[in-house]
This record gives sequence, structure tokens and C-alpha cells, in this order.
Amino acid sequence: MTVVQVLKDQVECTWFVNGQPVKQSFPPSSLRYMDVIGTICRWFVSD
Repeated sequence: MTVVQVLKDQVECTWFVNGQPVKQSFPPSSLRYMDVIGTICRWFVSD
């Protein structure tokens, strides 16, 4: 899921389902930031 636009009381996001783009807005309090790249990098370098 990618944030497209942050409005006053909504965050517009987009993602893909079966190769088709989906767009929806959510209240900011319902979303949580996740560092996917950092998580993947830590997974590759962990023993």
C-alpha cells in the first residue's frame, strides 16, 4: 500500500490486487507506517 495524498482528515492510498490498482481513503488514525525495506534488509543480514 502506498500513500498517494494526505488530506485534512483522510489519507488516500493505492495498492494492487491481482494486478489491478485499487484506491481508497482512510482516516489517518487507522494507518500504521511500516518500513518494509528495512525489515527485508534485516532479514537478509540476520544469522
